[in-house]
Amino acid sequence: MPLVNKPKDDPEEAHQEAVISGVLLADDGLPVVQAEVTPLYRPRTRRLVALQVQTVCPFCGQTHLHTLQRSELPRAGEYLGQVAAACDPGRGYHLLVKMPSVD
Repeated sequence: MPLVNKPKDDPEEAHQEAVISGVLLADDGLPVVQAEVTPLYRPRTRRLVALQVQTVCPFCGQTHLHTLQRSELPRAGEYLGQVAAACDPGRGYHLLVKMPSVD
């Protein structure tokens, strides 16, 4: 079952709210969030079993942790999928691996 955001009364108002807050929206209207990724390995091996993903929620502004099952490390900018917001499971957002900062 795909995740959907709770509908706003006025779609234009929802879009303006996202633009004002600086949140990038995907074609389906869900926010796109860059995430810090930490690999989780099976004990006593170097076999990757999952990723711990840390994001700043586009809905409440708090930091949330998500665990994603993966067998390989993602590249910077790679799409990780869609997750439910920890603060409101009825809403969701898309995850991208955070790009390294260029100094």
